[in-house]
Amino acid sequence: MSCKEKKAITTFILVTPSEGVTLLVQDVPCIDIRSLDKRNYGFINSSLSIPEANFYNDSIVNRLDKQKSILVYNEDGTDYEKIKLVLEEKQFVKVYLLLGGFKSWKHQGLDITNN
Repeated sequence: MSCKEKKAITTFILVTPSEGVTLLVQDVPCIDIRSLDKRNYGFINSSLSIPEANFYNDSIVNRLDKQKSILVYNEDGTDYEKIKLVLEEKQFVKVYLLLGGFKSWKHQGLDITNN
């Protein structure tokens, strides 16, 4: 009988921008999956830029501790389905998804960096 490697189950949790602030204070890595063009209009302070199109093969993603939580955001908080599949395949254990994305964060007047 052969031993099979057990695949981690990924938990996805939608969080509000104010809950996102709490996660950042707790040093949860924040990942901006928007295109570089969109990021040029502003981004959440301390977020890493890893565009969704490059996410699967990105070296930064491969160095992140998959047993620890991460916070992921896109432009408007919709259509996280593709990135969820990649995060599951990469075996991240706990992923927070920002409800309303960057637009919601900015609308609530939370800290951002503008280029």
